[in-house]
Amino acid sequence: MKGETGINNSAKSCTALSRLLFSLAFLLLVVCSPAEALAAASKPASSTSPKAADAGPLDLSPIKLVKKGYRAFLRAQNEPPVICTDRNSVTPHPNVVPLGYLQFENGSTFDLYRRGGDIILPETEVRLGTWLDGEVRMLAPNYITASGTPGDFRGASDIQISIKQEVERHIFNKKGVDIGVIAGLTLPSGSRSVTTGQVDPFVQMIAFYRRGQYTLGTSHSIFAISEFPDDNALDGRPDRYVTYQPTAILFRHIKGKNDEYEKTDIWMEYAGLFTAGGLPSQIIDFGIVHRPLRRHQIDFRFGFGLCRESPRALMGFGYSWLPGKVIPFYKRPGEKRYRP
Repeated sequence: MKGETGINNSAKSCTALSRLLFSLAFLLLVVCSPAEALAAASKPASSTSPKAADAGPLDLSPIKLVKKGYRAFLRAQNEPPVICTDRNSVTPHPNVVPLGYLQFENGSTFDLYRRGGDIILPETEVRLGTWLDGEVRMLAPNYITASGTPGDFRGASDIQISIKQEVERHIFNKKGVDIGVIAGLTLPSGSRSVTTGQVDPFVQMIAFYRRGQYTLGTSHSIFAISEFPDDNALDGRPDRYVTYQPTAILFRHIKGKNDEYEKTDIWMEYAGLFTAGGLPSQIIDFGIVHRPLRRHQIDFRFGFGLCRESPRALMGFGYSWLPGKVIPFYKRPGEKRYRP
């Protein structure tokens, strides 16, 4: 029995080792530079060259197939249009997703208050370019956990449905201006500890002005937020408050000498939140957005509060992806975005 056990253990060890080696090989393949893979994928293959004639049988090994598939994926993901997201600032962008295209935006935010803090994730927003200069948007439920305060809670938030419309893009873009409007509402679908069971409407107006490598933007939003009062044990019905949120943001766009598009944006922003009958909350935050490929984006932000009701510090990061066109009957090519 001991001999059989030893043989079985050796076989299991060999199997685990082979799986580990295959995983390491696949990892090395994936983490290789996208630029190098794209360059290799874009080289034309000459079927009439002597090397091609003497190449022998076609290599169909798993590693070779994975490598070819990876290069083909990178080549497809580096084609226009360039992704343009509402992440990761408080100020949304006035541009919409190209007609017929689907886009995913994801991330997480960490807020640190004087007593405790909260975590919000995955911040998944799905955007679909549905009509000319317009899109349908859905913010999936976020998992929120708050600790260290009298109102500790955790659970899922409500689903948010909205639409965005660019305003007279063909007129204003010639003057370096982008204007957009977002209107939407929340649907009571979250956890009991988070949702109030009410529909909360909102509207946002955004305007950007670009000059050279800089863009100055602002947004003004009005939210009709429902919240339970502190003495909800006596009433149980939520109160509704009108909240005004102004923001101002400055972008610096960076494009390398050999880059075909602007790959990096850095920005600084002010955002306030003023509730009727409540104390204001104001922050200053900074961030960076990088697009390694035209249809992929990673982002990072950090900031601090300016008053007692604001978080002492905040940090967030995210990843967004523009897979491609999903509505085939829209034959129009994706319009060029004013600012990626």
